[in-house]
Amino acid sequence: MEIVNRCAKGASLVFLIVTAAAVMIYAQQVPSEGAKLAEKAETLRKAGSIDESIQLYNEAIKLDPTFPLAYFGRSLAFRQKGDFNREIEDLSKAIELKPDIPTFYYDRALAYQSVKDFQNSTNDIDKLLKQYPNDATLILIRGVNYLYLDQYDKALADIEASIALDPKNPESYYRRSQAFAAFERLNEAEADATRAVEMAPDVIDVYILRAKIRHHLKHNDEALLDFGTALSKEPKNTEALLGRARVFVDLDRFSEAISDLNKATANDPNVAGGFESLSYIAFRLERWDKVTEFSRKTISTDPKDAMAFNNLGFGLLMQEQLTESKVQLAKALELDPTNHLAQNNQALIAIKEKRYADAESLLNKILKEHPDFAYGYLNRGALLIGQKKFKDAVAAFTIAIKFEPKLRRAYILRAEAYEKLGSKSLARADQKQSALLLSAIQAVKF
Repeated sequence: MEIVNRCAKGASLVFLIVTAAAVMIYAQQVPSEGAKLAEKAETLRKAGSIDESIQLYNEAIKLDPTFPLAYFGRSLAFRQKGDFNREIEDLSKAIELKPDIPTFYYDRALAYQSVKDFQNSTNDIDKLLKQYPNDATLILIRGVNYLYLDQYDKALADIEASIALDPKNPESYYRRSQAFAAFERLNEAEADATRAVEMAPDVIDVYILRAKIRHHLKHNDEALLDFGTALSKEPKNTEALLGRARVFVDLDRFSEAISDLNKATANDPNVAGGFESLSYIAFRLERWDKVTEFSRKTISTDPKDAMAFNNLGFGLLMQEQLTESKVQLAKALELDPTNHLAQNNQALIAIKEKRYADAESLLNKILKEHPDFAYGYLNRGALLIGQKKFKDAVAAFTIAIKFEPKLRRAYILRAEAYEKLGSKSLARADQKQSALLLSAIQAVKF
């Protein structure tokens, strides 16, 4: 949801009147040849002839390089082209030449937002708030900057101040919902997202936000409805496709999740989380070749994604490519030394190589820090089988299944441990459960 209309329609009426008056008065006071050419350039820009207007603004600036409105007008043209860095350069020059025009700072604050420079955006808004301390939109913009700067206390304070000044702006409730979500105040976040939906029912972003919150609340049916509404309005919306896919995964509706993720990555091959989500589904479906394929694609779009290197290492490990697996897991831990998934996979390699002391040391550390980590207990059980401690292995696998009831490998290995203990009926029960789980995952096709 865009914080404000980039033509400043979100600002207060008083702010706009003062700004427009200042610009018009200044333009009338400077009737230079450059100013006249800039006026023609502005006519072209408003008519949609952006490149032509930029060329004319260039000529106007050559004739009069001290005329700030030429830089301002050209900044508007660069904005329309999506060239926000050039927009910032021109607005900075306009401010240098004429530092008392509020709209220069206002537009530059929004341009800084567009390039994710939220601190400089805040600096410009702070300057404006000294002149207009009760402008709801300026306060809201600063609140949004604080959100992106992870300064959630300040964000919430500003957003609530904005709502007090202007309680009819749906953007404010949308943003407060985000702030509440950051504080894990999910019920309040859902209430504000609902208010934003009621106030702006045609805006896709409000449905997506509420869907994500409902997913976190495990209200999955309602989340699917909201994602569906967003996609009915914009069928190729990548964020909605990714979000809905994650809900489908939680519901074990893998075919529908794969369909959404394929659409999302087709729309944008570099979309964050797309191939990583496909890699996770491949992991759940025990398609180790696909785990490696999608992990490599994730790494190609984000070479600093520690989890992608872990996933790649695990996929290689399950294909018995231990040497290459070690390399990828080491990269994962280089990027994130606390990644317990990569440490757990290193423990599994140690088990396969019969380095039981190394595996035991790693697993004890992991499970001390993550006592509800099913895959840690799975590997501990595998270690105990290697050490021929079959009764203890059964206990470890039982804990793993408690935390992950569909963890098929835990049933396979527990059946093996039961066989060693002579518990044939229990082994057969686990083998039957493993077969049922295998049948379910084999029914899903990529």
